[in-house]
Amino acid sequence: MGYNLKQYEAALPFLRGGDDNVSDENDKKRLMVYDLYESIYINSMQTLKLVLRGVDSVPILMPSGRKIIEATHRFLATDFDYFVDEGGYGALGAKGAATILTDHDTQQYDYIIAAVGTGTMLAGCINAAQPNQKVIGIPVLRNEGTIHTEINALLTDKNKAYTLLHQFHQGGYAKTNPKMIEFMNGFWEKEKIPTDIVYTSKLLFAVDNLIKENYFEKDRAILIIHSGGLQGNRSLPTGTLLF
Repeated sequence: MGYNLKQYEAALPFLRGGDDNVSDENDKKRLMVYDLYESIYINSMQTLKLVLRGVDSVPILMPSGRKIIEATHRFLATDFDYFVDEGGYGALGAKGAATILTDHDTQQYDYIIAAVGTGTMLAGCINAAQPNQKVIGIPVLRNEGTIHTEINALLTDKNKAYTLLHQFHQGGYAKTNPKMIEFMNGFWEKEKIPTDIVYTSKLLFAVDNLIKENYFEKDRAILIIHSGGLQGNRSLPTGTLLF
């Protein structure tokens, strides 16, 4: 990680001590500067308010110096860079997605169905689903050859079953057509729920068709996960959608 050393130059004559557990000299100076700030400012842990900055009596807000140092130590201990893959793909992303089911009472649902991009959210739902629940994914792009492998890599139990239905991608990622626009507007008129051309319109369109085809068992509860992401609709001409 690069540093702008000029931001520390004014404080260097006043620095003292140092953390021997930090090997990088620039990191050591950075932590010493935080210590200096802590000693200069009157810090209230309760309000995070720092006052009396020299002759300036106007309060300024800043986290506790101790908290800054603790957070910096954690940061240094975990390396400098953490890359988030496209779509949040990864074990941590799947772990976060699992809370969609675990943070709420979802055990009463027989089917859990969601749109699939990278597969991260679906993998999290598969991991969190109960043994009696059937998880169904609606891929929104043409990736039949890879998506199973990508999802399986994030599963905590590789033997857990799930289903992917590939016939609803409408030609590929962010691809749409007049039929889908008509469906989105109709769904809005009936339910007042906005959908987007990338994910949720394809998801809801799939569910609508599956119900008409009697795909689901009778008298079963279905949880449809609306993942948001309406910004894709901005690519459409003004007035195309009713919402």
